[in-house]
Amino acid sequence: MSEETPKGFKEKLESYRIIVDKQLTPFLDKYVHFAKPSDSRKNYTYISEQIMLGGKRLRPALMIAVYELLTAKTSEEAYKASIALELLHNYTLMHDDIMDEDSKRRGKVNMVGTFQNSFSKVNSTDYRGLLFNSLQSRHTVSQTILVGNLTRGMSIDALINTNFDDTLKFEALKVLNAADVRVNIGQVSDLYQELRSLEKMTEPAYIEMVTLKTGNLFGVAAEIGGILANVSNGRLELLRDYGLNMGIAFQLQDDMMDLTNNDAKGNTYGSDIRKGKHTLIAIKTRERAKPSERKILDSIIGKSDASTEEIDQVISIMTKHCAIRYAREVASKYVQAAKSKLHQVTYPSKGFCEERMQFLEEFTEFMTLRLK
Repeated sequence: MSEETPKGFKEKLESYRIIVDKQLTPFLDKYVHFAKPSDSRKNYTYISEQIMLGGKRLRPALMIAVYELLTAKTSEEAYKASIALELLHNYTLMHDDIMDEDSKRRGKVNMVGTFQNSFSKVNSTDYRGLLFNSLQSRHTVSQTILVGNLTRGMSIDALINTNFDDTLKFEALKVLNAADVRVNIGQVSDLYQELRSLEKMTEPAYIEMVTLKTGNLFGVAAEIGGILANVSNGRLELLRDYGLNMGIAFQLQDDMMDLTNNDAKGNTYGSDIRKGKHTLIAIKTRERAKPSERKILDSIIGKSDASTEEIDQVISIMTKHCAIRYAREVASKYVQAAKSKLHQVTYPSKGFCEERMQFLEEFTEFMTLRLK
């Protein structure tokens, strides 16, 4: 975390992470222990190992903090419900890693890499399928899709198996499912955008895509916190918009961090450039670049084996045209928009709630202060 992040916030966020992990461990162990047939136990073990590798648990922390803000109390049932957000998030990451053809996440082997290693000894010299040229690839992709689907089912199970009123659980499940649909629509958009040239991409199209892919899971986390607290529809809308704006700022910060040699994030330096990702930074750079610079951009962005020197060259052009600074300014606007929505949410006038409000304000600012 950045040195600018308040110490009290760091400690509170860490306390929420510990709470969530204490709920995740027995929940995941149950699936591993009771898995039938035995083949499925291996996959549930992989799911458990993958999820417990690490992560800040931002989405469940957001849900818990919102619930506590609105109810002026802690709740074991809210803790149990919160892991639905972490499970849903992880399922989307598993499928995202297939589409991005990534074998690592946060610098560690992800589900794709796990299955690649698992099937590394499969004899596929004579295999020629319709979609894959090796059995290893076929089984890696197929099993990663399946464990993602299993993890999504587990997220629903986590919410169902709480002691909240059935009406509240039904409403929470509805918005959880709707968010899942929107994330997938965002992924559809992301894939189609990859097929378009950078010059045809626009800032509104990028913002729409990241709202669907990233903003939605923050939005639904805040909204479910409100649903389980049984607040009015007006406050639920404010909470949803609060989370959406947070999530957009989060993604913009993620795009900026990709352009730094920051080992803490765990990604390869300039990976978005090599993958040809149409980030706001790339869009704004090409929009402002000279014709000669556009030729350089077009020759390097999307080049999977681009050298460090070539990545540096692209980032130099981005910096020259203030595209990174522009993205930082846009991210800051979304942080302010999120805080504006948050401040319109009414809550009990108690010291406990004031502390949660302060945490949520700092949480919002953390979207653009984090370094990983």
